[in-house]
Amino acid sequence: MIPQKSGPLRFGPGVPDPGLHPATRPHGAPIDLQVNHVTVPAMPATVLISAQAQDEFATVPRPIQARVAAVFERLAGWPEVSGAKPLRGSLAGSFRIRTGDYRVIFRPSADGATVTVWKIGYRGGIYD
Repeated sequence: MIPQKSGPLRFGPGVPDPGLHPATRPHGAPIDLQVNHVTVPAMPATVLISAQAQDEFATVPRPIQARVAAVFERLAGWPEVSGAKPLRGSLAGSFRIRTGDYRVIFRPSADGATVTVWKIGYRGGIYD
């Protein structure tokens, strides 16, 4: 369950554990990547959840909440997140990830260090 709102929630490196259920905690140690025989640690992104998204998260059925929380964890691996689809039109610059019939709409920062989740909802009206 998401704690009471006191600004955006944060997941990622250097952010203290908010004491959430283990399924919603940030990833552990970064993954090491090899580039030209030099090991470079992958820096996970900080995931912010807007007040609107927190409200929407609270209205989603409990089984879906666990799946959405898993999406938050996946987003910490931005830009290597599978299933993220870029949006077009007025939502250009944002992406969506599906989890069943629900969608998580987010926007990464220009440098990819921060990902802001700004909308969570059922697929039918999420893009309005």
